[in-house]
Amino acid sequence: MRDGTGQVVSLSGEAGIGKSRLVQVLKDYVAPAPHMRLECRGSPYYQNTALHPITELFQRALRWQPEDAPQEKLRKLETTLSQYSLALAEAVPLCAALVSLALPDDRSPPLTLTPQR
Repeated sequence: MRDGTGQVVSLSGEAGIGKSRLVQVLKDYVAPAPHMRLECRGSPYYQNTALHPITELFQRALRWQPEDAPQEKLRKLETTLSQYSLALAEAVPLCAALVSLALPDDRSPPLTLTPQR
């Protein structure tokens, strides 16, 4: 789609069946058009952690460095999320939990969200 709504492609399968080649063909196909591509890859080391590719992508997007203190990581998280139309009071605690970032007690009141929300 080219109307800005976004698309997700999930590709999985056994080793050696041509997944990497298929991904390369797709990347070549969309290369001429303006787009944003986010690529995640699974790892056998994290096969029991379903969201690992997403959390790794998120941490890369936040540009966290190993030497970043938790306060700096929180600042980067808030700065990144503030670029989007998100309710930060809800988004920051949810995203912090996703990337295993502990929030200060005064910053993490319990969320009263329904499972659907």
